[in-house]
Amino acid sequence: MSQMTTTLTRSEIRRVSALRKVRFREICETTARIDNKRPAIKLARLFIRYLVRAVGYGAAARALGLILRTIRWKAATRETRYIRYLMELNKLRIEYMDSLAGNDLYSATLKKNQWAEFALRNSMSPASRWAARGYLSLLSRHGFYNASDVVFPRMDIRTVSETKFYIYGPNAGSPPSIKYKDHVLVLMKPIAADVSLYRGAVLFLNSVYYNGVVCKNDKLSYEITNKYGKLYVNCRRAGLPPPFIRSKFPMGGDIASAQGLGRVLYNLIRQYGKFSCVIEGFDLYLKPTVYGSYYPALLRDKHGMLIESAICHSLVDHDALYNFLYIKELAGMLDIVDSADFRRIIELSGERYLDELSKVRNFASIR
Repeated sequence: MSQMTTTLTRSEIRRVSALRKVRFREICETTARIDNKRPAIKLARLFIRYLVRAVGYGAAARALGLILRTIRWKAATRETRYIRYLMELNKLRIEYMDSLAGNDLYSATLKKNQWAEFALRNSMSPASRWAARGYLSLLSRHGFYNASDVVFPRMDIRTVSETKFYIYGPNAGSPPSIKYKDHVLVLMKPIAADVSLYRGAVLFLNSVYYNGVVCKNDKLSYEITNKYGKLYVNCRRAGLPPPFIRSKFPMGGDIASAQGLGRVLYNLIRQYGKFSCVIEGFDLYLKPTVYGSYYPALLRDKHGMLIESAICHSLVDHDALYNFLYIKELAGMLDIVDSADFRRIIELSGERYLDELSKVRNFASIR
């Protein structure tokens, strides 16, 4: 298998190393007439943050529960209501993380449902309520939640494209195959592959890799802008320099959000409708090694070994089950050819996926 195309500079290594030190941070929301940096709100946020770091998930959740039960909350102001909401919201999230750390993925899903229900009923943020409804809708369609009144419809596809895509992922067992030279090659990191052998080449980058590596490496930036026909970046920052294009964002938030393959499929379906594709090198975290040596993943230590805790924290933040079900739905809208390994995984039930994931990933590493 070919190796990655670039070696990180010292400054890039320092920036990337910071990504590996995953420490608990509370979540908060952006909403009208609320400043998360106001003293009372900031104090509540810091209390939650350092409580968890000091005593762990279980004890912190119990402490927050006691505070919520015993303090006389004067809900006369919007700020006071918001502080109470933040404590309850983070307590539910901490309980969710505690279940995951105990490798009880099904209980974690039930706790996430409670989190979503609470946000849907009580959040002051329309975006957070929308994300919670989208989360519960997806889980409801697959039997993990029972409430038809929250269900959004699936994406509606009305066009069919003749363009064929070869979506090549981070953990393939062999280099990109020229069997699919009449396809457009789609990658999510720049790798050492001759993209001129294909009908076209598209690169999707996440914001961490773009801002932490590409923007800091002029040589790499020059190479990829001359190598790929289209360059998409999953970044909310306005004014990306050409030829970089800001990709479309699927619905999501703190509660769950689409990862790489889900974002790629979402963007391609929005632009092309239904199409034929090959999907290779995506195991949805069901293999111990989730990134091949050819793939320039940031979650490696100084010896090149993948950091399991960072991988699991990413699955916590994005929600592994949500992403599996989201990709499962999008894949069902497409004509997927060959792709035997991917098809085996995507045809699993949600329950079976959680069972297989719990046997492979070490979620205890997030404690």
